Amino acid sequence: MTAPPSQPAIPQNAWDRIPVPELGSWTPSKTVSVVIPAYDAAEELPLTLAALGAQTYPADLLDVVVVDDGNEPSLEVPTSVGEVAIKALRVDAAEKVGFGAGQARARGAQAATGELLLFLDADIVADPEHVEAHARWHHVIDYAATLGTRTFVDVGGISAEALTSASAAGEGLGALVADREQQDHDWIEEMLAETDELREPRADLWRVGVGSSIGMPAALYHACGGYPAFGVRGIEDVTFGYRLFTAGAVLVPDRAAHCWHQGERFLSDAASKKAAQRTRRPYAANNLPYRAHRKPKPGRSYTVPTLVVEVPLDAASTAKPEALACVEALLASDTADAAIGMTAPQGDPVRERLALWMAGQERVVVTDAATWAKAHPLSPVRVSVPPATLVGPTTLSRLWAELEEYRVGAVRAAEGEPPLRAVATRALRRAERLATDPREVDHLIATLFGEVERSAAELDLDGAGAPAPPGAGSHRDAEVAALEAQVEALRARRAVRLAEAFGALRRARRPREIGGALRRIGRALGPNPRGPVA
Repeated sequence: MTAPPSQPAIPQNAWDRIPVPELGSWTPSKTVSVVIPAYDAAEELPLTLAALGAQTYPADLLDVVVVDDGNEPSLEVPTSVGEVAIKALRVDAAEKVGFGAGQARARGAQAATGELLLFLDADIVADPEHVEAHARWHHVIDYAATLGTRTFVDVGGISAEALTSASAAGEGLGALVADREQQDHDWIEEMLAETDELREPRADLWRVGVGSSIGMPAALYHACGGYPAFGVRGIEDVTFGYRLFTAGAVLVPDRAAHCWHQGERFLSDAASKKAAQRTRRPYAANNLPYRAHRKPKPGRSYTVPTLVVEVPLDAASTAKPEALACVEALLASDTADAAIGMTAPQGDPVRERLALWMAGQERVVVTDAATWAKAHPLSPVRVSVPPATLVGPTTLSRLWAELEEYRVGAVRAAEGEPPLRAVATRALRRAERLATDPREVDHLIATLFGEVERSAAELDLDGAGAPAPPGAGSHRDAEVAALEAQVEALRARRAVRLAEAFGALRRARRPREIGGALRRIGRALGPNPRGPVA
């Protein structure tokens, strides 16, 4: 079966397949709440609010929520700007969790009433079409997260009144800073270039989901868990981006959703940067199951496990010794970064016996299938292991590597009925959202994300851990073929990026648009560096 006609079924992160309307050519109907966490931003906030009072999006569908993040004295926030209503909230200093905007964003999202949420920083000045550019996607698809682009510029001497006049003329801040030095958000631009504007099916696209300008349906925000409150700068917004991505969201980088950062980009000195990275590292390791943050170490587990493993039991066909052997083999894996659930209905005699056996094993839970399906929703990989299957020491780590390296939604063993199968959580969540019948989920995963089959030897099953023999169809041949395909894809994408950049230059009318197009041409012609890990 296929997704309902009103909900496009988008493969991987192919956001350009979403049939979005052109700016100014459609009629909005959904309400939007703009959530702004504000700390030490009394000077910047007037320009930020002035820009929101002069949007092309209908004012009666738009409101702003400003969260005073523990300022002393409290921020003075107006009740409206133009015809747009403003609600002011406050996180008192006594209840504030460390330094970081996550808590304030979460508080604002809970109080917001809009069908769509748009998070902006307090020092961001939106172009007149900014809200409309975000919102148009969410009128078409309910599982997208839109990412605005920003330019850093000095705004000294520009008043809220001058900005309001420029916005009324359809120009916005760009007309007032045309002769000033401007800076792109370099590492994000580099990652956009490297990933073909996020169309490359990589597992780490979530790293660009920073909070300066990001929009989504309110229902998607709450379903993915929202913003965390770690109290540490530079990790909460990236973690939220990961949560959206893992929930199956399509990440849409819309260059029409442009905004300006008030002031030049602040670059920390090397010592301060290293200190900040040390502070963030334990939060990243425990909440972002990504190889750059987690090194394989025997016995090491984390708050958010990389793999969630289910061993489904059946009293009619599962013997207790067989199930015990299966779970004990999983516990002996070379990675402990996995939560294991043995599932059967309440009252099942095999379940009750195994619960006694596993009473002292914290990594193993004996429960029902529906409960386990909801456990660890942020883990990126879910594995089903039939109780008759004996995994090898490297099976789990190989499954994780296969999903990342071959950029697919599922990996299954060639042998076994049913076979061992690993699924990327983001693929599963999107398929569940789109399916009109639960039996359709597996087909949608394979259709939208791809599925590969591997032999027992390749997955180290049943003691068949030796490398596959050389020759046609071997794992090594597949790796070489995949690398060759990636090289060709990189060449093709560079050509596409050049064509798009020159097209943008031909369409450019404003100085900012011309400058941005020239910078895109420069990046397409230059080297293709890998953006830093957030």
